[in-house]
Amino acid sequence: MSEERLNRFETRMDTMAGDLGSLKADVAVLKTDVAELKTDVAVLKTDVAVLKTDVAVLKTDVAVLKTDVAVLKTDVTELKGAVASNTSAIGELRIAVAGNTSGIEDLRRHMGVLHEEVLDRIRAIGEDDSLRREMRAGFAELRQILQDHIVVGDAADRSASARLDDHERRIRTLEGR
Repeated sequence: MSEERLNRFETRMDTMAGDLGSLKADVAVLKTDVAELKTDVAVLKTDVAVLKTDVAVLKTDVAVLKTDVAVLKTDVTELKGAVASNTSAIGELRIAVAGNTSGIEDLRRHMGVLHEEVLDRIRAIGEDDSLRREMRAGFAELRQILQDHIVVGDAADRSASARLDDHERRIRTLEGR
């Protein structure tokens, strides 16, 4: 009977040893899984840090865009003021030219100085229809002044008229977009 018990005990010990070996293998698998999870957590932390950096960059980009929009709005406001100022100046020039023939020479000089400014403003007005209409109205007034006081065959008057034609053509090109 004790031999039978000893055999059962040995069998039980063998079973327990097998279970212990299996348990050790399971612990090794769990350790590997924990190591992989730690690696995955580290990768996730890196990804979160990258995302935070990307969000910070996007916020900076949005702030820059908002600043650019504010600058553009200011530029448009200034341009409208400049157009209104130029329209007013054109009216004053008309009165001066009607009363004084020396005003024609002032107008010619003024047209030469304004030529580059007008070209810059034409490029800047882009899609603003009201500014284009105001500028074209101003050009029409200048053309009428030149026609009222033009000296036949005068090269300076032809040059000023050609500049007006050029400005009006540029504005029509913008309107055709």
